[in-house]
Amino acid sequence: ITNFSNILVHMIDEISTEKGSKRDFARAFDAIYSYTRNKHNKQFNKLIRVYTGYSTCTGSMGHSSFLDTAFERLQLREDNWKIEFLSSKDVREQKLDWIHPKYLVDWLLESTLHFILCQGIHCGLFGVWRPADCINEVIRLEFHAGFPSGASIRCPVFNGDKYRYLAATPTFVNKSFRISTSPDSLQQSVHAATKFMSEVGDEGRGWILKAPYVQNARGFPIRNVSCAANLEEVLHRICKVPTRNVNKINIKASDVFDYLILQPRMKNNNESKIILYNGKAQYFSSVPRRGLTGKFGEEELLKFAEEAWNELQKQSAGAFLGDGLTRVDLFSKMDGMLVVNEFENLDASYSK
Repeated sequence: ITNFSNILVHMIDEISTEKGSKRDFARAFDAIYSYTRNKHNKQFNKLIRVYTGYSTCTGSMGHSSFLDTAFERLQLREDNWKIEFLSSKDVREQKLDWIHPKYLVDWLLESTLHFILCQGIHCGLFGVWRPADCINEVIRLEFHAGFPSGASIRCPVFNGDKYRYLAATPTFVNKSFRISTSPDSLQQSVHAATKFMSEVGDEGRGWILKAPYVQNARGFPIRNVSCAANLEEVLHRICKVPTRNVNKINIKASDVFDYLILQPRMKNNNESKIILYNGKAQYFSSVPRRGLTGKFGEEELLKFAEEAWNELQKQSAGAFLGDGLTRVDLFSKMDGMLVVNEFENLDASYSK
């Protein structure tokens, strides 16, 4: 094999078969290092492109400290590697002709090695690109050297496809119902959701409607729903009235989100956010309140987070990008049952 990209893909593929090192940044960079030091392989395009999402790039080496460290350790600047960073802010302000996510993916494919550091390339671009289109386009990176690639490019947590990972782990999560936002099927959606509400029942506080693909409700604030009749009214506003939550006029939420998620509203809003490393619970993330430690033992919470992580890894057939740091956010139902609210990876907060 003489093509650098093919050789690198082959190297990373070999690395991924070793237990405990799948998708390991350091080992991938070691493969690059070994190849670039081979005197017979000096003529190739030395280009790394990094998409950072919400984060803004600063400095000559970009915003990411761990990438800075890796690039510096490999002496990439001295070895004439070109490293380019792009954020969602750059796309909005400088790439006005990128009217579809295919242009970003094309940009990444033109590199020797790509990195995506955010949960979905749609981050920060609601009203510009449809998240569903972003998921379809990013799959083209499956066989391109970089991160994520391979099966993990389809990771529902990385893509922000919340209902997909909730549906994959039903015994660990709050009961959830997927509601299509197509205005043409609004009545059918209300009818099906009403049946779900009747069968599942709430905790005396009604229901919530939340969107997939978002972080910290940016782009879609959570809606409270009191009953089935109120649901139809709320969905009507969402699907037919322009939203003010994206930086574009005359855009309805249904133009951005292909579905919403209906869940019982928790009676107790206390939440514990647990940080895991390679699937092993490490510590509790800082939260404004005490979390669930007053009601549950720490060991019980850590164990439940690990079991939920393992279940998603199993049910996603390895697509879940769970290597390195991940976060599992937990709620407690009225009956004392623990449930996962969300899984997070990549650019989530891991503060202790």
